[in-house]
Amino acid sequence: MNLTVEQAVENVIVARPAYVGITLFTVGVWNAAAIARQIKQQLPGTVVIVGGPRVSSLGRETMARFSQFDYAVVGEGERTLVELLQCLESGGDPSDVPGLIYRDGLFVAHTGEREISRDLDQLPMPAWDLLPDFSRAYRPAIYGYPRGPVATIAASRGCPFHCKFRDTSTFGDRVRYYSPAKVVEMMRHLRENYGVRHIMFVDDLFLASRKRATEFCEQTIMNLTKFTPYPG
Repeated sequence: MNLTVEQAVENVIVARPAYVGITLFTVGVWNAAAIARQIKQQLPGTVVIVGGPRVSSLGRETMARFSQFDYAVVGEGERTLVELLQCLESGGDPSDVPGLIYRDGLFVAHTGEREISRDLDQLPMPAWDLLPDFSRAYRPAIYGYPRGPVATIAASRGCPFHCKFRDTSTFGDRVRYYSPAKVVEMMRHLRENYGVRHIMFVDDLFLASRKRATEFCEQTIMNLTKFTPYPG
């Protein structure tokens, strides 16, 4: 949306949420901290929860350095975030929620690793409806979408290799997949509800399994037309 830090904060202040979630990449951590700091100044009771690659790789350091972040969700956050919110709403103890980093007095506490989800089909459909003016407002580089509107899908998680240029701290080194049928269902949902004509796959390693990739292509040909899948 090309918002400045101040504009992003203004939008949050108007909504007056009890919780604010921010995805952290190292390149944007300082802007995220500025946003969280200004939110805290104007809405002191708002809880700021962070997650993403920066947290998964440098979580303790990040929480120690930026006091404006209240909780950090390590790795995949679907279950951890839900359990954290349930805990906070009920007045529970955050130390009982696996996969968290938070401040406990003067110390930074880590509640331990959470077991990763192996059956991705059990996850709900991504909430594309919560994105303003989706999908026409979101556009990748010009060479990436010969047919708009465009959307992205992560059809798998994880990468078994340990390349120096890739961070696997969030999704790990074991590849897990949505079933080809589930991916086709997502694509149909995007086309029928948002007019999407072009899909970019953002998997760590889309072609990790030749068998699965072949099955996906066969199901796409059988069930969908007017699409341009693109492993971007």
